[in-house]
Amino acid sequence: MHVILADELASGEWRPGERLPSEHDLAERFQVSRNTVRRALLALSQEGRVRIVNGRGSFAMPSNIVYEVDAGSRLHETLARLGAEPTVRFLEGRVRAADARLAALLERPEGSPVVEIVSLLFSRDLPLVLSHRHLPAELVPDLVERFRDDPSITRILAAAGLGRLRRESTTVSSRPPSVAEAEALMMPANAALLMAEGLGRLGDGRMAEVNLSMVPAHLVHFRFRSG
Repeated sequence: MHVILADELASGEWRPGERLPSEHDLAERFQVSRNTVRRALLALSQEGRVRIVNGRGSFAMPSNIVYEVDAGSRLHETLARLGAEPTVRFLEGRVRAADARLAALLERPEGSPVVEIVSLLFSRDLPLVLSHRHLPAELVPDLVERFRDDPSITRILAAAGLGRLRRESTTVSSRPPSVAEAEALMMPANAALLMAEGLGRLGDGRMAEVNLSMVPAHLVHFRFRSG
């Protein structure tokens, strides 16, 4: 059954983010035990073809998520090209004082007001990316309210006449998720969390964003392009 399900996933039988039939239904279809079904799904999960979420089932994953990182690339656009139908859900937003590290990254004095926006990127019902974005508060008035209406920093900055945000650098690291991160991303607490911290600069030279994106490590491969 592993080979058959792998072929069906590759052919698009289930779209990225779509839930596969239950273990019970698969056991009936293939006339095998549920333990056999679990072993097949686990193998598919280890291959990156499905994602198993405890209590919710198994979900088809976008195949071969390779995020090519350059100055203008966006993970949202990469997922859209793969047919993952990405959507963004706003979680929270606030204005806070920048600590020493954040202030240095944004090239602002320590204590300067910054807007923090937390959001989740979904493929249908499946959370893929948890993002914490930080921008200088003076860039766009009412940024949090605008993001609620249109969860695209790129479009918000363009509408404000600030031009397109260009990625200056991306730093990738990994660690185990916190309890809250594992819950938000529906991932095992003992799995690796991949973190990509991107710095964005406006065309006029101002540093405009520190974006920390977190994704289960087995879901996305990063490829960095020069230029």
